[in-house]
Amino acid sequence: MHQISKASIVSRCRLLSRLLMAGGALTLGVAAASITFSVSAYAGKSWTFTNFDPTGSIATWPASINNGVIAGSYQVQGNNGWVYHGFVRAANGTITSFDPAGSTGTHAQAINSNGEIAGYYQDSSGVNHGFVMAADGTITSFDPTGSTGTYAFGIDNKGEVVGYYNTSQAGAQHCFLLTAGGTIENCDPLNNWQASPAGINNKGTITGNVYTTSGNSDGFTASVSKKGVVTSTEFSAPNAANSTFGTGINNSGTVAGYSFDVDDDVLGFVYTSNGTITPFSGAAGAVYTLPTSINNKGTVAGSYYDSNYNQWAFTMASDGTITTLSDPDAGGGLEGTDATSIDSAGRLTGYYLDSSGVQHGFLYSK
Repeated sequence: MHQISKASIVSRCRLLSRLLMAGGALTLGVAAASITFSVSAYAGKSWTFTNFDPTGSIATWPASINNGVIAGSYQVQGNNGWVYHGFVRAANGTITSFDPAGSTGTHAQAINSNGEIAGYYQDSSGVNHGFVMAADGTITSFDPTGSTGTYAFGIDNKGEVVGYYNTSQAGAQHCFLLTAGGTIENCDPLNNWQASPAGINNKGTITGNVYTTSGNSDGFTASVSKKGVVTSTEFSAPNAANSTFGTGINNSGTVAGYSFDVDDDVLGFVYTSNGTITPFSGAAGAVYTLPTSINNKGTVAGSYYDSNYNQWAFTMASDGTITTLSDPDAGGGLEGTDATSIDSAGRLTGYYLDSSGVQHGFLYSK
């Protein structure tokens, strides 16, 4: 069992914020709303956990689920340390591993309804590149012009990929959109210092967070016209202490995410396209709530930590009903359960840590 403290949880939350990459000039009128929660199971349905690991895995990270198909990464012990490979788990449970040519570490991040997967990989020189894998297994790598490191995090049903890239300019980090036609467009929100897209919906709207020149982190939505013109909105959650992160967006333009307050406590939020932000906690007594995904029915998925720093997965339906979930094989405390993605049928994927601290993947379905 790990020693658990508020500091360790906050550190983990802030690390997630950077991994998700996921005073702006645009001003948004934000209306804060209240919501009433209840806790229940998925009523009337026989939902179960199915745990899995690719062969040889010592740690499994499912990242995305679509139509019951899961994409993610797993870790094996190599000759010179840990090595990451991508995997796709078919709806029938078959797991296939993959790597782009020249990869020394593959990170699959998103899958669309056509089975196309986006992510990034590291080459032997330590440089990261974006990739798209077609449903037939064909892998295409790409980099924006001037990139010194490319990271893809989302893909829509047209095959458009969103992510960010670094340049040789110190601290520079830019949003990119790889179009279905293969061109790469800039999608930076206005007046930001670092853009960290986390996802894209099937209408081409992007969400994530931006670090402004003042050092604040704001959530954002953005879209790119056929002429390459970026339209964006930045927003901050109520009571956020300069830290708001969008983590997922559905086809209605509703964003799920989280924010830090002045005490480093973390609240989830739902942001709608009319500018309304509704804060919420993963359950009664939750102290850190980390939404990761939202589906087209408005159901949010993620994880939270209770006052004893036990980690639980949760879903929140569009009516505010909270369902708390824990994999039966999960240990306690930090060895808990985290839902990383939800599809339109409500199926979840994510990971849990067992009592020995080993990380495994799961599918939660009926």
